[in-house]
Amino acid sequence: MNRNTVCITGGSGLVGSRLARRLHDDGKDLIIVGRSRERLVAQFPYADKCLDWDGLAKHPMGDVSAIINLAGTSVMGKKWTPAYKAQMMSSRIDATTACVELCKSAPHVDLLNASAISAYGFYVTDGAAFSEYDTYRRFGRETFLQKLIDAWENATGPASEAGARVVLLRLGVVFTPDDAVLALFSKLFGAFLGGPAGTGRQVMSWISVEDLVSALAFLLNHRDISGPVNLVSPGACQNREFARAMGRALGRPSIVRSPSFLIRALMGQMGDELVLHGQRVVPKRLQDAGFAFQYPEISTYLNDVYRRRHRK
Repeated sequence: MNRNTVCITGGSGLVGSRLARRLHDDGKDLIIVGRSRERLVAQFPYADKCLDWDGLAKHPMGDVSAIINLAGTSVMGKKWTPAYKAQMMSSRIDATTACVELCKSAPHVDLLNASAISAYGFYVTDGAAFSEYDTYRRFGRETFLQKLIDAWENATGPASEAGARVVLLRLGVVFTPDDAVLALFSKLFGAFLGGPAGTGRQVMSWISVEDLVSALAFLLNHRDISGPVNLVSPGACQNREFARAMGRALGRPSIVRSPSFLIRALMGQMGDELVLHGQRVVPKRLQDAGFAFQYPEISTYLNDVYRRRHRK
């Protein structure tokens, strides 16, 4: 049987929409899954099918080769109240469980399930790099994000036990040319208010959306790879290095430091875990498999982003 269909859940976001276009251009048949079928049909006119979650549960898996599950409430969406943290957890577990049930009934279907590098732990400053083989070499206090990732990844277990190939997509900070994070930074630097956050020594392990989409397509075709895969650039950088690179790309100084107390006051636990802490992570398994990054260094990426904007 020719299994050429890829199912993308959470496909309407910045990553999913770019991935869908890439796989369509590669000749894949696509099933896009989300909460509103009508909205997906309008966004993805080239998809073979657009389904809501109930529709996916009833859909035959015979022609499907893989499910790429990117679904989950944004960790940057709102302040982390107890209710929002519960929503972040349940949205990921519920979506993963739905995908796992399909893989249990059709173990030929690969499951590429989103996760994050928060699995490893957090450094206040810098430290030894984590590879995929360091899942249990954790550092520092346990955080909410670690608990979230543990539950998220553990939810894929029944698919592996049923014989399906499962890849845990441990994403770092994903940069896209038009996302809200870079837009905020560019406004601050444009107003001469840019600079490091906190001490500036915390590490950002990041990846460009271009490299992320290419890596996902690469993993679809390299079926010998399973388990955790770090989706980060080899050029992890300290926050102060990122600030200097942003300043150079925009032609602005990078000397106005945002104090830790202000970030905690404005962003609460989200700011503490996502902004003031970090971890140095390396994409060892991708590199060992021969994947080539388009943007291995943050300065190259930011210079290209802002050159592209100036050309528009």
